[in-house]
Amino acid sequence: MLLGVPASERNFRRIAAWADGWIPMGSRLLEPVFDDWLASLRRHCEAVGRDPATVRVTALCAGMRVGQLPAAVERAAALGVERVLVKIDDGKADVVLPVLDRLAAALEKTLAG
Repeated sequence: MLLGVPASERNFRRIAAWADGWIPMGSRLLEPVFDDWLASLRRHCEAVGRDPATVRVTALCAGMRVGQLPAAVERAAALGVERVLVKIDDGKADVVLPVLDRLAAALEKTLAG
């Protein structure tokens, strides 16, 4: 079970105790506070004898500009984040498909390297 909750000591205790992973709500992957959240989660895992590497973290990138996505993916990989979810506004194909094309182009070099 992946627990989609805000970063808090209470939630880190819950994740460490019984969740398979965490989807940080209000994810700030590109901000230094994200490092602090992961460090706190790891401490809670260690406190209950759990290997922190067993907690699957998924970062939600909502409201992020297309140009920021490569840096977000690189940062996620460096921090051990398993997956990055990108929020795309609902719309007709003629609006959404060009956005997906821009995302793919922005990520092409990052994912190829």
